[in-house]
Amino acid sequence: LVAGVAVGITTPVMPLLVRSLGLGEAQYGAVVSAFGAAKLLSNVPSAVLVDRYGRRTSMTAGLCVISLSTLALSFAGSVETLLCARAMTGVGVSALLAGATNSVADISTPLNRARMMAPMTVAFSSGTVLGPAIGGGLAGVGGIPFTFSTVAGLFFANAVSTRLLTSETKPAHQHPPRG
Repeated sequence: LVAGVAVGITTPVMPLLVRSLGLGEAQYGAVVSAFGAAKLLSNVPSAVLVDRYGRRTSMTAGLCVISLSTLALSFAGSVETLLCARAMTGVGVSALLAGATNSVADISTPLNRARMMAPMTVAFSSGTVLGPAIGGGLAGVGGIPFTFSTVAGLFFANAVSTRLLTSETKPAHQHPPRG
């Protein structure tokens, strides 16, 4: 749900931010593409890091990166800041989804894996549906910086709760030996 919200909140708010900065259509297109490109390029490194450091660590780190990059949008004053923030959001979402997907795979069996994965994909899709409504509602109440700051705070709270309340599911035989 959280990763989908990260994607969805920008839908109604980003055009307002782009317009307020006086950016053109091509620059806006680059900002939108920065998220997808960064997510695409970070999928394999995220998978490696999930196997090395664990599922919970990856999910927590991903949520922290999403939180910081969303907060950066609150202070964005240039196309470079927007590009960097959206790229970092893509990296964070990649880490979050890699951790979550592997976590679900760890606790499922070949017989129930699809049934176990379905709620996670439904949650992501639900976030992309709810995100624009949340983003638009917050922007209507408090403006652009308020929207991104509030959402950043929610992502950080989710990171803390993930770290404190989520068990590591990485199988013991995959943990590197301590020397």
